[in-house]
Amino acid sequence: MLDVFFENRFNARYIMLILLVVILLFAVIARYHGMGVVNQQEEQLPDFVMNKVLEEGVTKGAGTGIDSMILKWALAAAEHPDESDAHRFDSFEGALFVGDSRTEGMKFYSGVDNADFFSGKSMNVSKVLKGETVNVGGQELSLQDLLKKKTYNKVYISLGLNELGWTSKDSFVESYGTLIDQVKEAQPDAEVFVQLLFPVSSKKSASDKVFNNANIKACNDRLTKLAEDKDVKVLDPSPPLVDTTGALKMEATSDGVHINSDYCVKWAFYLARISM
Repeated sequence: MLDVFFENRFNARYIMLILLVVILLFAVIARYHGMGVVNQQEEQLPDFVMNKVLEEGVTKGAGTGIDSMILKWALAAAEHPDESDAHRFDSFEGALFVGDSRTEGMKFYSGVDNADFFSGKSMNVSKVLKGETVNVGGQELSLQDLLKKKTYNKVYISLGLNELGWTSKDSFVESYGTLIDQVKEAQPDAEVFVQLLFPVSSKKSASDKVFNNANIKACNDRLTKLAEDKDVKVLDPSPPLVDTTGALKMEATSDGVHINSDYCVKWAFYLARISM
């Protein structure tokens, strides 16, 4: 009976068409399975984040969509930080923060206790390169000594605020580049992140010839280009800290430049998630 069935040319063509459709369907499925439902960042994100990504219909190949989801998740976490979450700063384990008085604020008020901080009031890239020491874990160390003493998996650099008044912008970029080179040479296995400067308040910006948001934007543009040239990552910590005009929120600061303890927590929550 089966032979009779296949002898009918119409039925044979019909079956061939079905087989072709099935083959094409499997090819499409295999293609999208190979591409993955989400990109490789899924291995770095918590399940609940990936579930949200899937709900939004983000597919692999749409990297900007996934990046957007990560930023939205990070911003939501920063706006309502759960300080009871024991894993909130897991991505900072084994990290080093290099910065000025703003980074000192994170050190003292954010709750990050699983990373080292090389930071200080009025710190700038020139002082770091010249070997100025700060207290790290009870020892007075230069950054160079610290990088020889310990191994880090991540290094966050947040400098530039105290350099806004430098006459030579080229000198700033050259010095910053030298610092990145030193870190990469001393810690070849570490991820190096350049943090952009977050803005000052609108009041501060309008009244100060140096510490204003036009100068900060120009500095950030130079840092972005430098990071690209040095093949390191750029992080923008500003979204949870700024208002709708792009200036530092008034409620986040008392002097228009530095952020208060609540916003140090928001900064840390956001940074931990966008750099995981």
